[in-house]
Amino acid sequence: IVFNPANSATKVIPTSALTLTFSEDFYADVISADDVIIAYVDNTNVSSFVYLKTGGTTTATSTDVDFTASISGKVITIVPSKALESSQIYFYGMKRTVEDINMQPIVLDVVGKTYASFTVADITAPKIVSWTPNTTGTSKTAAMSVTFDSNVVVSTGSVVIRREDGTIFQTVSGSGLSIDTDKKTLKIAHNDFEILTSYFVEVGASAIVDESGNPNALFNDPTPEKGWLFTTKDTYELTATALTPMGDNTSRNVNLTMTFNKVPATRASDRYLAVYKADGTAVAQFAGNEVVVSGTTATFPTMGLDANQAYYARVEANIFADLPGNKFAGIMDNSWAFSTVNNISPKVVTLAPADNLTSVDTQTSSLVMTFDRNIALGSGSIALRYADGSLVEEVMAKDALVNGMTLTIKLTKSLMVHKEYYVIVPAGAVTNTEITKDPFAGILNTYTWNFTTATDLTAPTAIYTPNGTTTPTTDSHPSLQMTFNEDVTVATGNVKIYKASDNTVVATIPVTAAMLSGKTVSLTYASGLERSTNYYVLVDGGVVKDLAGNAFAGVTASTTWTFKTGADWKTPVVPEISDSQFKVYPNPFVDYVTVSNASELSKVVVSNIAGQIVKEVVNPESTIQLNELRSGVYFISLYQDGAVLKTVKLLKR
Repeated sequence: IVFNPANSATKVIPTSALTLTFSEDFYADVISADDVIIAYVDNTNVSSFVYLKTGGTTTATSTDVDFTASISGKVITIVPSKALESSQIYFYGMKRTVEDINMQPIVLDVVGKTYASFTVADITAPKIVSWTPNTTGTSKTAAMSVTFDSNVVVSTGSVVIRREDGTIFQTVSGSGLSIDTDKKTLKIAHNDFEILTSYFVEVGASAIVDESGNPNALFNDPTPEKGWLFTTKDTYELTATALTPMGDNTSRNVNLTMTFNKVPATRASDRYLAVYKADGTAVAQFAGNEVVVSGTTATFPTMGLDANQAYYARVEANIFADLPGNKFAGIMDNSWAFSTVNNISPKVVTLAPADNLTSVDTQTSSLVMTFDRNIALGSGSIALRYADGSLVEEVMAKDALVNGMTLTIKLTKSLMVHKEYYVIVPAGAVTNTEITKDPFAGILNTYTWNFTTATDLTAPTAIYTPNGTTTPTTDSHPSLQMTFNEDVTVATGNVKIYKASDNTVVATIPVTAAMLSGKTVSLTYASGLERSTNYYVLVDGGVVKDLAGNAFAGVTASTTWTFKTGADWKTPVVPEISDSQFKVYPNPFVDYVTVSNASELSKVVVSNIAGQIVKEVVNPESTIQLNELRSGVYFISLYQDGAVLKTVKLLKR
């Protein structure tokens, strides 16, 4: 007997039928070798000859499972009355003796010969049994994890952390998910939670899978009784994350500001910020309740300072507190130090485009200068010129834009391809921002700020052949070509031919350097196309690039490149095929035949003895199912691109 599922098989589908296929005809009883048969095995009694059990580790310790049985020729089929249980071991086989025509009985209770066991696939989704955090007063950095009832691994889904109002705080997937050493706990890396905020968590379907590949079910119940909910607390101290001004070049009229890690909700009227000169002389003092708070930033009143002078500021402890009452510790050393500007001219720090830069984008619409200090607009005109000195465009300094230390000069004319330019900026085009306006020295020569535009920033385009036409009627492999408007080089990517009627891919063609000649890519492919059929072609973006490195955009629409094949093919020239290359077996057969090297065939045609086609299989696999045929003589013909390679006579039992 051949068992299916085989003995010791695992991961058997729960809805599988079980078959016992005998090597020869068999009977309930035979009284002589002259074929005088006392009893047949048929559909009325076959159930009494076989069994199906589960629940134990052996047939003796297992119990019967309800089933129906049927017999067809040499095959007994057992169909369980309900789906088999996940991960359960089952036993099935013969419980009564049968004989062949020569009265040779089968020997019962022989493992693998008269009975077999198998294990049903695990199809039970992993279930969540616990999660953390799940209380109020959760820390902003609390570890997040969820534990399942079986071993799991990270899959393709995600975990979504939502605020109480449903808005998403964070979506965690990929490297943000990991499995703990117990193999059952999913750890979730998250950003620091917002303080005093209620959250609920969704564990997305397929965030993890168990060791059998079963994904978890979606877990997104926002109710306190069933879902994953928690609320954060605020126990960390109020700290200053930025202090302004800091360092050199502070304006003489300035507002001191402090930016905190959270909102300074309360300000004390009896606690102060004080400003001192470097020698300890007190300059100004402001109470906490004098500041203006915007978000997390506290701004003190404007104060006037001396030029070219060093200062430091001190802030008393407890001058500020957050809403839960966490207080600011203060700044009582000299770490908040700054000095005022010393009335010198602005100096250039960076230019954009940079000096001597090549391949500048012709779409550049502005010239940008960044200085070492805040600037104000001056006078004069800024000129952009070609390398030969001819004027491109002139912009008045007063029409430029200032943002702190940055000057932006807007251009109204486009730059030309592969041209050399230089910029002249007159002295006094900008000044510093102090009371005494010291002017910028200017850029007055042709070599301090010059640049060259790129040669080519335009991606190549193509025309396609054939396109919108019917190909010659004798060609099952129409020649496909892409002809570009400039020389290109092959990069990486594929061209795919789709059958228009069902959008299936019939050929995937990797583009290689051998297909390129100058501006033309000629595509070759192995699979023949069908007659009188509409096709379209898609091309990966970046499959080729021009000599400047601009990538071809590709073909993404099914209407861009289309064609229809002709109504007939020419007879192909087929190489000589040896009989050993293609074999058809078994012969005689019962339900199916196997064809070796079937992947090299375009189709298989089965005809009856009268020459009528009874079955045709395009692009066949190795196994050809023929169980629907009646007993008799048939012929199977093997085709390759329209030519018959071999015909075999078959006998169906």
